[in-house]
Amino acid sequence: MNKEKFIKWYNQQLVVGTKNDAEYQGKYCDIIINVCDFSSIYTAELFSNRKILYFWFPLNEINGEIGVNSIYGALQILFEAFEANKSVYLHCYSGKNRSRVVEASFYYMMTGEHLKQISTDHYNRIFSNIQRGKLPPIDKFETFLKNCYKIFTEEYSETKFGPLDFCKQCL
Repeated sequence: MNKEKFIKWYNQQLVVGTKNDAEYQGKYCDIIINVCDFSSIYTAELFSNRKILYFWFPLNEINGEIGVNSIYGALQILFEAFEANKSVYLHCYSGKNRSRVVEASFYYMMTGEHLKQISTDHYNRIFSNIQRGKLPPIDKFETFLKNCYKIFTEEYSETKFGPLDFCKQCL
């Protein structure tokens, strides 16, 4: 993978924000990924009418685990968007935790490096969610992300595991 190509795409084609900005951002992007734990049918229909791909992968930040299955789904769509050079609006309710977890996970999956501080308001949320028990320990989560990359780039050969099971075997 060309890291420079990814960084350029990341800086120019990926926007992370809030649910309130989704309609506005929908005018300028090809794909919207919602990781709120609720979805608006109105929003989904609005975007489908505009030929914008809309995906919903709910992450639970209130009780228990945040949801590695949903992270996997969002990562797969982000990877496909990167490969096709499509623009993405990734959002959760307030744009501060769930979407930032997915953003930092995708960055690590693609570069093997942890995302540094994004801005004064937004940090890499993987570590805080690990501390709160919402994500697996860092070594296991990193292996999960590396396994996701193997699946998405077809660097894994079929085993007794399906793709998601292969990714999650380390957890």
